[in-house]
Amino acid sequence: MLPINGYNPAIDAGRLKEAMSGLGTNDSVLIDIIGHRTHAQRRQIVVEYHTGLGGDLLKELESETSGNYRSVLLKIMKNRDEMLAEILHDAMSGAGTNDGVLIDVMTQFPYELPAVAKTYQRIYGKTLESAIKGDTSGSYEDLLVTLLNTSRPAPNTVDPARAAQDAEAIYSAGEGRLGTNERAFMTLVAGNSREQLRLIDENYRRSHKKGLEDAVKAETSGHFRDALLACLTPYDKYFATRIHQSVARAGTNDLALITAFVVNEGPQLQAIAATYKTLFGEPMDKRVASDVSGDYKKILMALLEQK
Repeated sequence: MLPINGYNPAIDAGRLKEAMSGLGTNDSVLIDIIGHRTHAQRRQIVVEYHTGLGGDLLKELESETSGNYRSVLLKIMKNRDEMLAEILHDAMSGAGTNDGVLIDVMTQFPYELPAVAKTYQRIYGKTLESAIKGDTSGSYEDLLVTLLNTSRPAPNTVDPARAAQDAEAIYSAGEGRLGTNERAFMTLVAGNSREQLRLIDENYRRSHKKGLEDAVKAETSGHFRDALLACLTPYDKYFATRIHQSVARAGTNDLALITAFVVNEGPQLQAIAATYKTLFGEPMDKRVASDVSGDYKKILMALLEQK
């Protein structure tokens, strides 16, 4: 029989079943297995749990765990579209909106949004666009809807000639005129790959001695500005900053912290942690661990260790 940290979906499913049988739950087994598997491996364990043992792993995890610990476990065991749809729903449910988390999903996973929107409607009985419109307003709403409905070029797609043209177009739409053409900013961030946006930024800096981020900060405000900046920020830096924000103030923004950990695999989290150390001068795991406790802390630390 393989050890817990070796991967075999049938053995993992059996160990999880055993850990949740009888009186009480052996959470150390749940954390050791689930926290050290890739997303694809976890989905295979869910299938094996159903076909081999006749059980529903997600329902059993829901009944055997609680709080933020349960929230992490359930999200990372779901397929990715369901996970992201649930995070969006969480961000827009109840009193007020967790705009930071809404921006996280809508700006960092543009290529996944069409599938997430279909899943959102299937699960929650309304379109993602209508949910966004019901919880946001103004230019911020328009930008999120534009991000949802605009098809981007494939990742790594770049067009140097068009990047130079777009740099001048965005200057003319913002700092080069009285007032701001907000639609031009929306079209820029929604219609270009992240690599193309970096190339546009390089052209903007050469011509105007500052970058697109400076232009956005000078010409926009509020959540509209936050979402635009999110589109322009390098991925690792973005999530390192979001994790820092979630633990920096009194109290923890648990939905933001959970989101950052569950949407990223272990290698991504480790790259984010390296950027965190550079930006904030302390280890990310140490800072997060000081803000949370119990099995919630243990599962986050396990996800950070996952290879």
